[in-house]
Amino acid sequence: MSGRLLLALGSVFRLAVGAGYLAAPEEMARGQLAPDIRGHPDGRMSTRGFGALHLGIAVGTLRAAARNRGCREVAVLNLVCALGDTATTLLERRDRGSWEPVVLGSLPVDVVDVAWWANALRYV
Repeated sequence: MSGRLLLALGSVFRLAVGAGYLAAPEEMARGQLAPDIRGHPDGRMSTRGFGALHLGIAVGTLRAAARNRGCREVAVLNLVCALGDTATTLLERRDRGSWEPVVLGSLPVDVVDVAWWANALRYV
């Protein structure tokens, strides 16, 4: 699979997740795809901001893949974001003192995300 295709496919996933966090954070929480922020306006706003960041990175990555310019840089950016998400999961585990379901559920997604972008980086 080409690096540009890996960038595009990863970005489609990032777009979908980002759009959900931005447009419907409470529904994402209800589906256990986000922490439960229902009834917490500050948490909702933070989740929406997180979604907006995902959308921006996805659009930039799709643009680079389509133009075949800056692909390596956006692959690194996506990998850094994936590593940051993984660090977040591990910090939450530490602070909560146990593997609560939402934290444990994030771990496989984080591992796949890091592996995806590390692999994409090899091919761009």
